[in-house]
Amino acid sequence: MENQFITIYTINTSEGEKVAEKLSKYNLNATIKHIVRDRFTFKEFQALLHLTEDGLDDLLTQRGSTIDFLTEQGIDLDDLTLREAYNVILQNPKLLKTTILTDWNRIAYGLNGARMFLPRHVRKQEQQEMYAKQVRLKAQEKVQSEQVEYQEAS
Repeated sequence: MENQFITIYTINTSEGEKVAEKLSKYNLNATIKHIVRDRFTFKEFQALLHLTEDGLDDLLTQRGSTIDFLTEQGIDLDDLTLREAYNVILQNPKLLKTTILTDWNRIAYGLNGARMFLPRHVRKQEQQEMYAKQVRLKAQEKVQSEQVEYQEAS
C-alpha cells in the first residue's frame, strides 16, 4: 500500500482527531493542523484553493449565521482580493468547513471525506458490509411485520 501523508485542517480538534484516527486504522499518516492555533498560511490557503472545483465556495461553510454575520458587517467575499479573503477567514475561522483534508493532490471535507483517501479495496469492502447490514435490517423488519400480522389475525 502506498504511504500517503494527509494534512487535516480543522477548527474542531476533536473532529480532526476522529478523522486522523480513522485514517491511521489503514496505515495512512495524517497530521492535524488547527487553523487558528497553528496559523494556517496564505501559501497553504492558495494551495487548498487550487485543489477545489469552485474555489472559495468549496472551502466555506454553508451555515447561514456566519455568512449573515459578514453581510451585517458589509463584507462580500466575492468582492475581496485573495489576500483580503484570507485575512477575513483568519479573523472568522468559522467561515471554513470544520474539517478539510488534503494529500495535495485531492481535497475532501469532514469525517466522511476521509473515505476518499482509503484504498479502493477498503472502500469496496465497507460498501459491501453496509449493503449486507441493510439487507439484514430489511429481513428483520419483514419478520417483525409478519409476526404482528400473525398476532393480529389470532
